[in-house]
Amino acid sequence: MYIVKRQSLPSFSKYLHITQQSSYTSSSHRDAAIYLLQSIQIGGRQFLMFFDTGCSDFLSKYDAIQNLPNNSNLVHPGPVSLGGVGDISTESRHGIYSVSFPVNDGSKATFVGPCLDKVTSKFPTYQLSEIEKEIQQEFTKQGGMISILPKLPSEIGGDVDFIIGIKYL
Repeated sequence: MYIVKRQSLPSFSKYLHITQQSSYTSSSHRDAAIYLLQSIQIGGRQFLMFFDTGCSDFLSKYDAIQNLPNNSNLVHPGPVSLGGVGDISTESRHGIYSVSFPVNDGSKATFVGPCLDKVTSKFPTYQLSEIEKEIQQEFTKQGGMISILPKLPSEIGGDVDFIIGIKYL
């Protein structure tokens, strides 16, 4: 778990908790963890979001922030020191950002948190075409019309741009 250690932060960010968890992998299970990932498109660019129930807050990758100039605002300039269990520490050179994402109903969802050069290691990439076919087949069996289902991306995974923690449930 990481905790923001800088007292000069705005009150809503003084007690920021960020956790990092590993998944167990054995010879009988390829990967026992379930990763909640969503690919979104804003302004013609794809971004990867990771919904992390082991994290309490929001993290953004600096490269992603640079590609969202109309959807992000610097709230508190860096550097911001982040400390964690076992005296592990890192620094957010870029500070704290507020980021707004468009929602289907026309509103915006706004998140606030530290901005880092990298928020996670690269996720494995998974192909979704077979999964999409299975969903469509089952949906059709239940009497549904495939045309109302959203189109899945061809794959999911890769470099994460944003982590959304459990605080934003």
